[in-house]
Amino acid sequence: MKRLLNNEKGIAGGILVSIAAVIIAVTASAAFMNLVQMDTNEVHYLQDQLQQELLLRSEIKRINILLENNSLMLPTRVVEMQNKNRIATYRVRLKESRVTISNNLGLPMEEASAVQALVTQTRGRAMSSNAERSPVARFMTKLSNRKNLSQYAYFSDNEASDLYDSGPEARVKFYGKDELTGPVHSNSDIWIQSNGGGTANPDAHGWPLFRGLVTTAGKLMWHDSNQLLIGSGFPDDDVFQGPDPRRIEDVATIPYIGTAELIRNNGTPIGTSLAQSKYLIYKCNISGSNVKISTVDFSQTYTDTFVVYKSYPDALHPLNPNDVNNKTNWVLDSLYTNTITFRDTVWGPESSYTVSNSSLFIRGNAWVEGTVNGKITIGAEGDIYTTGDILYQNTVRGQLPVTESAINTTDYFGCVSEGKIILKYKYRKKEGSKWVTYAHNSQGPDGHVYLYGSYAALGIEPNIPFGFLLAGTLTYEYQHPHGAVMPYRGYSQFTGKDTLYTYIDFHRHRFPPADPAQTNRPLWNRWPNQTPQGQSNGFPNDNKPTYDYTQNSGPILYNTSDYPWYNPVWPEKDSGPSPTNVETDITWERGTLHVYGSIAQRRRGFIHRSGTGASNNNPDTGIWDPSIYGPNGNLKMPIYGPPHRSTGYEKDYRYDERLTFVHPPHFPEVYKGGLAGMQSAFDDAAWNFSIPPRNF
Repeated sequence: MKRLLNNEKGIAGGILVSIAAVIIAVTASAAFMNLVQMDTNEVHYLQDQLQQELLLRSEIKRINILLENNSLMLPTRVVEMQNKNRIATYRVRLKESRVTISNNLGLPMEEASAVQALVTQTRGRAMSSNAERSPVARFMTKLSNRKNLSQYAYFSDNEASDLYDSGPEARVKFYGKDELTGPVHSNSDIWIQSNGGGTANPDAHGWPLFRGLVTTAGKLMWHDSNQLLIGSGFPDDDVFQGPDPRRIEDVATIPYIGTAELIRNNGTPIGTSLAQSKYLIYKCNISGSNVKISTVDFSQTYTDTFVVYKSYPDALHPLNPNDVNNKTNWVLDSLYTNTITFRDTVWGPESSYTVSNSSLFIRGNAWVEGTVNGKITIGAEGDIYTTGDILYQNTVRGQLPVTESAINTTDYFGCVSEGKIILKYKYRKKEGSKWVTYAHNSQGPDGHVYLYGSYAALGIEPNIPFGFLLAGTLTYEYQHPHGAVMPYRGYSQFTGKDTLYTYIDFHRHRFPPADPAQTNRPLWNRWPNQTPQGQSNGFPNDNKPTYDYTQNSGPILYNTSDYPWYNPVWPEKDSGPSPTNVETDITWERGTLHVYGSIAQRRRGFIHRSGTGASNNNPDTGIWDPSIYGPNGNLKMPIYGPPHRSTGYEKDYRYDERLTFVHPPHFPEVYKGGLAGMQSAFDDAAWNFSIPPRNF
């Protein structure tokens, strides 16, 4: 060794050996440290994986809360965990969408809110520039099936009419002409009648037939005996034929919200506001996924004057130019001058909107008709009038969307009014130099109106006198018709030529009529209203040979005549139970209303009127006052003249079974909880882990 150390070459070799030993030691140490670090990383990655899974599982609860409270803005969640060895920051990002799950036949089986959640992790502070990103990421998709109003074939907040506040007079009931094929719910008592006639139930004649589950927050009541239905011995199994338990009483009340929040928040807005659209209508024509909207503006007015005469001719009482002595039916003795305000109707140009799996929100009143392709919902701040059929492009008119031979997997329509949904009677539109009458909903006793889709009338019933008049209902326009005196062409005593006599009623009566409180009102101060119940309804069926409106009592020429513009296409004549010409004649019975879908309403709207009820019979001759607002702007009961023929529609309501799973876009949901902080009710459908997608 000594020799080796003293040798130059030996010294160099020793140094090399020493260096090699050091390198080997360092390498071994580094390898050992790498092994330790690899184990540590693996432990950290395993910790990341487990922690991320725990976060995702806990995220399910947060997603539930966000969805329940209708939060479509899903905020990113950041969780920072720190111990003595490391800092880990987890970031949870969410995205929400709607998905439709179909079976192998293509039939939509479920529509759900799909929330995707991605968890990533960094080591170090979340905002630090040197934070290290973990390669471990976890991804989850959660499906939640929201409950929707369209799932009910029929839903009502209050099984009462909008004619009375409460009590037996306001009661409406299901009876022998009613067959309901889907789920039914009311937040009030449900009344059943057995002796009202009808053959809808082949197993129990005179009774209604319910083929779906019936639930009520109140009781099932028997109208005939004014007692509880359950336990009365009625044919239970024949009346309630839905799935077990068939009918349930005393369930929780389902809050019925008065605003279309989902449409307001997500739909395309049209117009400014209902208040600013008082004299504006938005006419919506649906063609596939395209909605063409034009405005109908009736804000422009002009005035005209009409002299009221003691005598004035019409078609049944023409002026006789040869009767120079008695001057029968001549224009004689001016009594008063009416100053009448007319409103021009100005149709605006069309604007086109493509609506695909979305909605429009009309900030005003709307008219709607057409054929739907895809998923469309139209909502309105005011009333919605259906002016004709609303059909599905892929369903044959008159058939359900689901039949044994065909399934419509594409078309869904929602109609949501924050007021009422009303079947339009008729309307007129000027085309060129001619006014054309459109009477799609009023073709006569053999007519048919088809409304496919889900319909919700949300109108709030304020807690004020007569507030029930504003409740949201599905109903129809012009429920109390009367014949009017029509224009005619005849001889004029002034020109000696044929003359067109128009607005004849304005030449015979004061308009508006004098205050009923006025004493000794001459008959020309009143609007004719004396037809006895069960007799004729108005011109030309009321025929008396002479009249003198200067008298204060006694018979008059026409016992009744229609009130100006209560009929939206006034004047029309009474040509009998069936119209000869729908452009000029009253349509009394209007055929059958077919609703293939679902209906939700605040109160039960009238679809047919007998015309002979006490509510139509005005005891004070000469009072017509069809407005629901008084001079002071407060609500009041309207008066529609004397009794008349029956009018309205027969009902054919059928449930669209697809609505059990799939709903029109942004259609109102079923809410749970109290009036404060209401939440959407929903059922968990499924959730699962999967591989994270790129560019999430």
